[in-house]
Amino acid sequence: MGPKLLENEPKLLEYLSMWDKEFFKLAMGLPRWMTGQAYPSMEKIIKAFMKWGLDDEEMLVFLRQSGKMLNARGADEWDQAAANFSMWTG
Repeated sequence: MGPKLLENEPKLLEYLSMWDKEFFKLAMGLPRWMTGQAYPSMEKIIKAFMKWGLDDEEMLVFLRQSGKMLNARGADEWDQAAANFSMWTG
């Protein structure tokens, strides 16, 4: 993904680790207050993707194309960043 993503959010891998550790709580459909750091970590990661931008030259081609498609369909910046996050972790 390039160094810019980590430059924008130096704790990104720490947030990813917290999210991954508690992902099973999200998958179980537990309420937000029972998921520990899963939601806050996910939100911080998505915000890092938003800081990264939606059409950065370092971004993988399929992420840029996906962002353009989502933008054309009216998706807001949060939704586009969340889509990039889901593809990054997928």
